[in-house]
Amino acid sequence: MGNVFGKSYIIGMVFGKIVVETPKYTVAKSGDGYEVREYPPAVSAEVTYDPSEFKGDKDGGFQVLAKYIGVFGKPENQKIAMTSPVTSTEGEKIAMTSPVITKEGEKIAMTSPVITKEGEKIAMTSPVITKEGEKIAMTSPVITKEGEKIAMTSPVVTKGGGGGEKKKKTVTMQFLLPEMYKRAEDAPRPTDERVVIREEGGRKYGVVTFSGSAGESVVSEKVKKLRSDLERDGFKIVGEFVLARYNPPWTLPPFRTNEVMIPVE
Repeated sequence: MGNVFGKSYIIGMVFGKIVVETPKYTVAKSGDGYEVREYPPAVSAEVTYDPSEFKGDKDGGFQVLAKYIGVFGKPENQKIAMTSPVTSTEGEKIAMTSPVITKEGEKIAMTSPVITKEGEKIAMTSPVITKEGEKIAMTSPVITKEGEKIAMTSPVVTKGGGGGEKKKKTVTMQFLLPEMYKRAEDAPRPTDERVVIREEGGRKYGVVTFSGSAGESVVSEKVKKLRSDLERDGFKIVGEFVLARYNPPWTLPPFRTNEVMIPVE
């Protein structure tokens, strides 16, 4: 069954089936051949590079991001987990370092580290606030050596470097991380310093969807027409376009889903 399911899974992708998580959005307006979409905040992993680093391959950053999430094997990241809370009920004692700042009716502990019985130092969060009779909860981030597998999502987003001759040569490729990661600090830390974890705020884009090849000439034409349509309909363009591609390379071109997205107000 596993092999049959695997073959069906691959065949589905060959014919354009999108089998991974995609970002949620609401359609604010449907125009003539385009949509204006509003996207909620998200967390992304991205890498910026000069294609010459990958023998001229503008998609060379894919390998870097794929290794971060664990597509090719062991993920190149460090899992960050919180320790179980250390709690105290009335009558128990917890040794804490100083200073402790107290106000009437509450105690605020601002200190670190706490030493465990085994002699291990644990960095405390601060402040920890407690009131008389309440439990004291103290947690600490612990970085494990074992990486965390991150599910692949779609689309893969690419954009140019923007202004300046040097920047124009660079490409930024971005993976949107699964919705379960609400903040940048929730995502595993990359071990490759080229990978940056970023929080994306709410975004509004004019979007045109197309199939087939997403080569430079095709994309350029789509961008030109979309910009013209958006400006004609009264939208203010507030940034450079991004290219979103939803399918793996082995999807047959007629079944591919691509989007040109231009940020608007």
